[in-house]
Amino acid sequence: MKFIFFDIKPKLSSLYEMFKDIINLVEISFNSKFSTQNITKMEYMFSGCQNLVSADLSNLNTKNVQNMGYMFQNCKSLKYVNL
Repeated sequence: MKFIFFDIKPKLSSLYEMFKDIINLVEISFNSKFSTQNITKMEYMFSGCQNLVSADLSNLNTKNVQNMGYMFQNCKSLKYVNL
């Protein structure tokens, strides 16, 4: 899995560890349909994604997020984050 593009409208309250340790993930992008208005937790969301180079988070609504701790922990290849 090298690229994930979300074109869905999930009904989640947490993204805690959602992509943790997906070592083959290189790029991830979320479009405006990926609703995050009810998300309160994003801790460790990409933790351990050692080959993640690019993350486009510009369409994520983080207004209600209370914790983003260690979101990119051990993402050693990360070069680009679009907020």
